[in-house]
Amino acid sequence: MQVAVISLLGFLAVWGLLFFVNILLAPSRLDAQKEVALSESRAEVLTLKGALARKHPHDEHKDNQIREWMRDYTEQDRAFLQWLLDAGEKRHLEIQSTHGIEALAKIERSSHLIASHYVDVKGRSDRRSRINPNYEAALRDFLYPAT
Repeated sequence: MQVAVISLLGFLAVWGLLFFVNILLAPSRLDAQKEVALSESRAEVLTLKGALARKHPHDEHKDNQIREWMRDYTEQDRAFLQWLLDAGEKRHLEIQSTHGIEALAKIERSSHLIASHYVDVKGRSDRRSRINPNYEAALRDFLYPAT
C-alpha cells in the first residue's frame, strides 16, 4: 500500500512539475507561433499587392488604344473629351453650342471613345452622346493621371 501511495505521489509530483513548466513556456511558444503567422501574412499581403498593382492585359490594351488615338487629336479635341467625360451624357445641340460638332464627328470616325444613341422626346428623335463606358476608366486615367 505504501508503495502505491509513494508511486502515486511521485506521478503527481512529476505531472505537476511538467504542468508548471508548460505553463511557463506557453507564452513564448505562442509568441513564436504568432511571429510565424505574421510573417506568412506579410508575405501574402505583398504578393496580393503586387498582383493588384499589375493591370489586366485587356486594360493595358485599352490604355494603349487611347494613347494611339490621342496622338491624332488636337488640344481642342482633348478639351472636348475632357468636357464630355466630366459632363456625362449630352444632347448634340448642347455639344454643338459649346464645342462645335467637328470634334465629336472626328472622334466618332477615328475611335470608339464616343457612344451615341437616340432618345424619343415628345415624338421626335434626339441624339445624345457620352464617353463610351468601356473606355471611360482608361480615358480618365489618361486625362487625369494619378500623381
